[in-house]
Amino acid sequence: MIRSVLLSLCTALAAVSLSAQVIDGLRVAWDRSSEAKIAPHGNYARVIKAGEDMFLATFEHAGSACIATSSDLKTWSSPRPVISGFHGNSDGLDYHVNISNPELCLTKDGTLLLAVNYRPSGQIFYPFSIVLCRSEDGGASWSSPDILYCAGCEFENGCWEPSFIQLPDGTIHIYFANEGPYRDSKEQEISCLTSDDDGKTWEVPSTMSFRPQHRDGMPVAALIDSEIVVAIEDNSDGKFKPYTVRNPQKNPWAESVDGTSPLRTYALRDPLPSDVYAGAPYLVALPSGESLLSYQTTENRHEAWELSCMEVAVSDSAAMDFCKMTRPFDVPIGRSGKWNSICVIDSNTVAAVTSTDKDGIMAPYVVKGHLIRPSRISPVTALRDIFFVGSSTCDNLTAGLGYDDGTFIFRADVCDSDVVPGDGVVLLMDLTGRQNKIPQKGVFMISVNHSGRVLSVYEGKDRRWKKRPDTIVSAQASETPQGYSLTLSFSPRIKIPSVLKATVIHSNASSDGSSISEHLVHSDPAIPSTWLSLELAVW
Repeated sequence: MIRSVLLSLCTALAAVSLSAQVIDGLRVAWDRSSEAKIAPHGNYARVIKAGEDMFLATFEHAGSACIATSSDLKTWSSPRPVISGFHGNSDGLDYHVNISNPELCLTKDGTLLLAVNYRPSGQIFYPFSIVLCRSEDGGASWSSPDILYCAGCEFENGCWEPSFIQLPDGTIHIYFANEGPYRDSKEQEISCLTSDDDGKTWEVPSTMSFRPQHRDGMPVAALIDSEIVVAIEDNSDGKFKPYTVRNPQKNPWAESVDGTSPLRTYALRDPLPSDVYAGAPYLVALPSGESLLSYQTTENRHEAWELSCMEVAVSDSAAMDFCKMTRPFDVPIGRSGKWNSICVIDSNTVAAVTSTDKDGIMAPYVVKGHLIRPSRISPVTALRDIFFVGSSTCDNLTAGLGYDDGTFIFRADVCDSDVVPGDGVVLLMDLTGRQNKIPQKGVFMISVNHSGRVLSVYEGKDRRWKKRPDTIVSAQASETPQGYSLTLSFSPRIKIPSVLKATVIHSNASSDGSSISEHLVHSDPAIPSTWLSLELAVW
């Protein structure tokens, strides 16, 4: 199978465009082997990190807001309801209130806050509301629900989707979509509730954003540099698209951000077609300064928004011009993966959360994502994971690359449940120091099989791959409980630039005759300018 990968690479050169885009900065590689179901049933799930080895998930189920816990995001406790739906009677007529849109916040003093949306059904007697519960003991017990805001009793005059942010000075905001002020129209604003005593008391909500004659919706905020950036869905072109609105952290939202304000911007670098839906955004800031935006979209899927699925985009700075899209979950056409969220685990890892019926029953799922960035390499980085490939199957590859005195050391650990002939790894390196669109002299392709045999070494020349002596490469392999491990030494015998590019391909054959070849996310093996940038620390 690895030989077919080489053949396809050589064939692909003819189709390479010289205007191909340079790709750099952060990439997110989703780890299919980490995917787990949080609960057997549920919808609208959120996950937060509540301690070194503690994760809390909240989601809707059977009209209640439920909580489940995990130490590893893989195994979850049985869910238990925290706020349950309830029935009532007014003037002899019954009504029911469902609990929706749960959202968690762990405050700086260790208090857990759970905000939900009261959604009445049946007779119109009970108002749509934003409601809060508190826990002072890590979620073991919760206060009685406290109603913070009431909108209208009718569906078209409700309030929806609360979310939290805590500012550096301790102030807590709850943002929510609000139709309450617009009882005679179909308009909707984003409102903001504020607390300066750790969520014990709240001020009357203010208008954060409003585009007249339209519906700002589903706000989620993050702290980006010195600003509060709030992702919203905006239907100014007919179908919802992700936008951001922003204000300084000091004295924010003194004025509402309207539809013409420069503080409101389209979130994506490349606009989506007007007939594509991309709503329900979720925004997180990463410790290193980048940010991730998720939304549910119909692009390249069924046109019905109810059958959309999760997509995640990257911004390398300032939460603007989001690009480098990926889809964390494999949701078939005709199924949905909606009401998504993202949890930051640490500086190198995030988790994507969706609610999907991909297996026939609507349930919350979580999957880890590896944050892959341009790196500095030295002798010791061969021991550190720089690359991850494993979004397509539960078999995957992690790899490190080091450099010392003219020799590159490449280490790959492969998880493979069915090691057979045809399994192997391809390493591609551009040692020209340029942004090449096609392989040139100084661009190398090295293939090694699972037993450590060097199958071939190629170097680019005149838009083609030319074979090089394999004496510039040596490799060793060993079996592991998970699959196999490779160590490769590469001495190209040319002047090495201070910045180079590299990518990897995992060739994964199976004993049943099937096979799959997967490469580093957002890198095209035929286009070196899309490979990961690496800087020599020893230069």
